[in-house]
Amino acid sequence: MKRRLLTFIRVLFFIATTYFGGFLLSHLIADCIPEMPDWMCEAIRFTLDRTGNEDIRDPENITTSGLLTITVASWMSVGAALWFATKMLRRRRANRRRDALTNNSN
Repeated sequence: MKRRLLTFIRVLFFIATTYFGGFLLSHLIADCIPEMPDWMCEAIRFTLDRTGNEDIRDPENITTSGLLTITVASWMSVGAALWFATKMLRRRRANRRRDALTNNSN
């Protein structure tokens, strides 16, 4: 029971950190870039045209789609960075334990 609770707390912490970290990163990116890059605007227009959503091509919807794209990309990158850091820390902790056990046995 204690192990499940700790796992639940870790997963909840990972999700919350990913959410707020990605949110802050997307705000930082949106504040540093004065306007949407042309390539992003064209990619969103292309995607809307190909999916049959030509009726929502007005500038407000494209800007909102761009901000949503930046936010989702930020969540994905923060989540990947946290996952990678967690894996590296676990590997390092396991190596330290192994080294401590081999040093104590000698």
